[in-house]
Amino acid sequence: MKATRLILRNQVRYFLVKIGLFRFVRNCLYRLRKNDTHHQLLQFYSKLIGPGDLVFDVGANRGQSAEVFSNLGAHIIAFEPQTELHSEIRHVCRPTNHLLILPLGLGETEESRTLFISSFDQTSSLRSDWEGDTVGSSTISVSTLDRQIAIHGRPHYCKIDAEGWELQILRGLSHPIPLISFEFHSSPSELPSAKLALDQISTLGAYDCNFREASSAKMALTDWMPVNDFQRSFPNSLGVDLTEGYGDIFCRLRSENDRIAFH
Repeated sequence: MKATRLILRNQVRYFLVKIGLFRFVRNCLYRLRKNDTHHQLLQFYSKLIGPGDLVFDVGANRGQSAEVFSNLGAHIIAFEPQTELHSEIRHVCRPTNHLLILPLGLGETEESRTLFISSFDQTSSLRSDWEGDTVGSSTISVSTLDRQIAIHGRPHYCKIDAEGWELQILRGLSHPIPLISFEFHSSPSELPSAKLALDQISTLGAYDCNFREASSAKMALTDWMPVNDFQRSFPNSLGVDLTEGYGDIFCRLRSENDRIAFH
């Protein structure tokens, strides 16, 4: 479903470029949507992070999430291997004195890997079989969460949006992080990866879980669930319809419940 939406979006974009109206329409829509969406996300994340918190933004893309984290006063380490997007991250995260952008992918081991470049940069991936049209490739350096924690310290929050590579990233983590989120896809081919990612997180400590759909700025469940119960129930036995087919699963270390206690 995500791929279909992106294909349709690209078709509209190419048409607007052809008739010379793309930039005008984009700017108009951006102004109309950004303030409302940004405000909703600020409200959502203000219950998660606060001034001075260290945040790892894994798969920062154009800084869509990093901008929110920056506005909340967080110290951000953004991992984005597509270096041509770094200027956009800097632009939305002003002032930049609490921002570090690293041209790295993350994974299970430190190595070099091929990044498959999509026609729509949000779906570029370390997986060759991921959504979208591959228009090129590049060799990138891949590190691990463990290595980056050794260098920069343990983050309060680690957000992972890596287009099908989330499980591999979590396999490179052996330390509990107070709050972790990772993107999930509920298609039959991708749901097993989300389940395995939850298994991996359960080895790190006592976590409780919740989730939100991609376009929502609120949690889907009234109450957080222990990770093992959530893993067994997600998504079909939770009584929630997934209208979009993808979103983010949040895993909260139980010792942090007093601080990160929200619905």
